[in-house]
Amino acid sequence: YHTDESSSGGISPFDEAIVKIVSSQKISIVCPYLSLDYLSRLISLSSSWQLLTDVEEWIKSNNKIEQDKIKTFISANSQHIHHCRDLHAKVIIAGDKALVGSANFTNKGITKRVEVSVLFESVLFEEEMQIEELKTWYQKLWMQSASVKPDELTNFINSCPPSPAIVEKTKNSLTSYVPEIKSKLLQKNKHIAKATLLSQKVDAHEQLVEKVKLSKDRNW
Repeated sequence: YHTDESSSGGISPFDEAIVKIVSSQKISIVCPYLSLDYLSRLISLSSSWQLLTDVEEWIKSNNKIEQDKIKTFISANSQHIHHCRDLHAKVIIAGDKALVGSANFTNKGITKRVEVSVLFESVLFEEEMQIEELKTWYQKLWMQSASVKPDELTNFINSCPPSPAIVEKTKNSLTSYVPEIKSKLLQKNKHIAKATLLSQKVDAHEQLVEKVKLSKDRNW
């Protein structure tokens, strides 16, 4: 998060963390909203890259000039970019490190907005397991998704409003192979049951602590 120092003109802690983890690494990027200049920064620092994004949202969040630039970029790097509709996560996975948070990978998102991100480093076993879980999650989405079809991309951009300030439904859409999310809210009775189970676990934990206190020493 931004400190008093970074808020008043110092180095962005988000960019500092990102540069630290992506330099000379194969990186996996997850984000629906990107600026081409910041994405190019990430790519230039890495050894190789993959991007999982909601191409529709990426394009609609920019004006016509930027839309055409994004189209050119996607066309030139289609093998590195997969489309996933309704994706909203912001994640970078690089080697044995990962960054997860709210900040979009745009200059404004990294340097201007009030955001929070968490840096995972595999110095602890728990964090190593969390990083491996993120890699598995990413790989599953990557395998389910695919590059955008060139003709669909052209038709979609042609049907987009020229500015994100213009709220207008686009006539075309891009094919997304990732299964639609259809989760449900937790039912109240299930929540109560879970709370009861948690209470039982706490009681068992406290009993165990009392038993451990009876040991002769730490080695025993």
